[in-house]
Amino acid sequence: MDRTSTFLVQLLEGQNHLYIILVLLVLLIVIFSIVTFGLFLITSYLRIKNVRQERWEKRQHSKWNRIFLGVMDNKLSPKEAFRRMPYRDSIDYLLYLEKYISMVKGVEKDRLSALGRMSLGRLHRLINSPRRKDRLYGIHLLSLFHPEEQMRYVRYNESDIESSLTMIRELTKVDKYEIKEQLLRILFQFRYVSPVYLSTIMAEMGSEIIPLLVMIIEYQTDDPFRQMVAIEALRRLHYSKGAELSKHLLENNMHPLVSISCLSFIEEMGDESHQHIVKLYMQHPDPSVRSAAAQAYIAIAPNLTEKDIAGFFDDKSVLVAVKAARKLRDKDLLPHISVKAVDYLKWGIVYKRMVF
Repeated sequence: MDRTSTFLVQLLEGQNHLYIILVLLVLLIVIFSIVTFGLFLITSYLRIKNVRQERWEKRQHSKWNRIFLGVMDNKLSPKEAFRRMPYRDSIDYLLYLEKYISMVKGVEKDRLSALGRMSLGRLHRLINSPRRKDRLYGIHLLSLFHPEEQMRYVRYNESDIESSLTMIRELTKVDKYEIKEQLLRILFQFRYVSPVYLSTIMAEMGSEIIPLLVMIIEYQTDDPFRQMVAIEALRRLHYSKGAELSKHLLENNMHPLVSISCLSFIEEMGDESHQHIVKLYMQHPDPSVRSAAAQAYIAIAPNLTEKDIAGFFDDKSVLVAVKAARKLRDKDLLPHISVKAVDYLKWGIVYKRMVF
């Protein structure tokens, strides 16, 4: 008791600071030693686990290889192969089977796909798993083996945008038309996602969805977002009649988002017959629409005049001048304009620096 009291008195008076520092250093050394030893044990465990996993995979791959080759050569039926297959419900087996399926075509691919479809029970459990990683595995394998009857078990979580869009992107490979129609309806619900990203996913579904997109554009005139995304998807699908459809929309729709998408379509696939309608949009009150019109006009006009150039670079917004200048740099033939004439343009400095 007396020793404790003496120690506390010395501590309060600052006479025992060297002893305290020594104790703290010893404690730190002990803690770091324990942590280091713990990390060593964890590293050793993971190393041993990985080595055992590699050996297990090597043994299983050797067995799977023989069975897969037997199915491809028609020496084994898919049912017989499935009965012989070790660990036939494991993710490792399904992902390894995917490597074979991706390397072959024709009858061999059909046989291996039939073998994979026999593990639908595993896919059903993965799709409904509470773990996000397992659900994505399930969707990926679902899109690979195309068991359309399993699509009704797929659930989309609107609060998890990334997972939902990843799942939809995987399912774009499915051939069934009704499923693609369902995926389109779901995609249009993600209004807070970039229209470019949505249209890219739609384009991955292939040309089968073109009639659906055209119907959306023509009849859902009260929903500019849907129209814009549908137009962008058609543009990515290189729809041959898209320029005429865009011209029709420009004549009947004045919503800026839709107008910009239509003008971009005409810029990419239009011809000089669309010059008149494009030029009308050079007077639009929205500078983004005017800049899109300037780019489209430069792309489709066979010959530009000095008056056209003056219109681009005398616009109220510098955005129109910058967009036009970038497009003019791709043009092989431009009208001769004197430096003095350029100086009179409102955005002549843009023309000098970006076009001259």
